[in-house]
Amino acid sequence: MLYTDPIPEFGTFPQTKLLPVIHPAGIMRAWYLREPTIHDLRVRIPMALRDDWRRSPSPTFLAPPSFAEVKSYLSGWLARADNGTSVRLACDIETIKPLLTVLGLSDGPDFAMSIPFIRLSKEHGFDSYWTPEQEAEIVWLLRLLLTHPQVEIDGQNFIYDTQYIQKWLGITPNLDWDTMLCQNVLFPGTPKDLGYLASMYCDYYWYWKEDSKDWDTKGTLEQNLIYNCQDLVNTWEIGAAQRVLVKSLGQEPQVQFKMETNSLCLRMMNRGVLFDVKRRGPLLYELQEQLTKLQRELLEIIPQEWVAPVGKRSKQKGGGDIYWITSDKQQKQLFYDFLGFRVVKDPKTGNPTTGKKALGQFRLWYPEWEGLIDRLDTAGSLENSISVIAMT
Repeated sequence: MLYTDPIPEFGTFPQTKLLPVIHPAGIMRAWYLREPTIHDLRVRIPMALRDDWRRSPSPTFLAPPSFAEVKSYLSGWLARADNGTSVRLACDIETIKPLLTVLGLSDGPDFAMSIPFIRLSKEHGFDSYWTPEQEAEIVWLLRLLLTHPQVEIDGQNFIYDTQYIQKWLGITPNLDWDTMLCQNVLFPGTPKDLGYLASMYCDYYWYWKEDSKDWDTKGTLEQNLIYNCQDLVNTWEIGAAQRVLVKSLGQEPQVQFKMETNSLCLRMMNRGVLFDVKRRGPLLYELQEQLTKLQRELLEIIPQEWVAPVGKRSKQKGGGDIYWITSDKQQKQLFYDFLGFRVVKDPKTGNPTTGKKALGQFRLWYPEWEGLIDRLDTAGSLENSISVIAMT
């Protein structure tokens, strides 16, 4: 980025190039940040020295497109597919639950079209963006395009998008590549969000994920559509780079298996799973019995009075006593203040955490405390299982 505004303490730095990177201390606390930082230093600095900050010419964003443009592009892609040419499109949606508000498509890093379906209205909250006749034709063309056997769809965590497309368009798109799932195959344990993937795989990158998310409460529809277009071109470029990397590493079978698993998960999400209502009561009792046993063992290992006095929940939270076993605050006191463990920080917030990943790190650092850590981890899993079964 170029910084031109004056800094009161230091004065003005005209046209000073700034490359934000992770602080070395942050890397020491979260070692997975080392590789993306090396990537930034290796790739972004030479680009900065060449003054090569942005794609030139800039990508074309139709945000919003006219009806004629929507019809032209959708029909053009369909014509290519009908002629036997494979058409690869990145697809991404925006939503305001339970509505599908925007559906965008991109056929490369230089073009994206974001199609709105609703607009804000002071009188009615939301109105249709198109006339009934226009919307019917757009939906018809989208249904043909997204299910065409020659059209291959790239998406990011596309099982989320699919549920909305199924509900509002009545089709299941031909998903060929999911960038999030591929990242999980290539580099398991690393972040999989679109912002991180774009920083690693896209030639030109700047962070845009906070630009416009909830346009029903702030910003304009146009800002939301541009945000959608940026998602699209980045998703397309990420998918293209990942396919090259997967092939060079010989991981096509693993990615194919991951995509087949994704299809199975989609079927389960659509159809649901069988649930034995008669078994529910006895199962809850068995799980609660095991949880109570674990909690007794944990309190024998670390008595409550060693950590903090027993707290009280408010009536709004269901009442009952709070012990360190179920209190995130008291667990931090136990591990970091009482036991003196090295601090593990949440990679998103930067705050100390005692979550599942932290427990895994504690096992590596302090194997002598494995019994305590395993019991606490299992107790958390039992609590989650009990909550899920109770709500089913």
